[in-house]
Amino acid sequence: MLFLVLLSEEPEFNELRHALSEDRQAYLDAIAQSGRLLAEGAFADGGNVMVIEAGSPGDAIALLQGDPYVVQPVSNRVQIRPLQLNFVAPAITQLDGGRRPAGPPHSER
Repeated sequence: MLFLVLLSEEPEFNELRHALSEDRQAYLDAIAQSGRLLAEGAFADGGNVMVIEAGSPGDAIALLQGDPYVVQPVSNRVQIRPLQLNFVAPAITQLDGGRRPAGPPHSER
């Protein structure tokens, strides 16, 4: 099953979020390597989004227990929603010239 995970971004947690950024990147890299993280990104106006693969809603919650942004509350809202994709463009990974590691671009790390 696929799940869409939305994390709000609250300004009062900016310092903590920055302090956790390396730990979060390690978490994202680990679940990406396991094949369970299919997409990850940030909204221009704040917040993060992930598409993860999990066996059940409980499994999705268990997977997120390793996310430093979830464990250390840098968000006051985490949503986990089942997702059914109807179409995936075959060239989606080619939009920027190829695949890149999970998480923010290197200039933001």
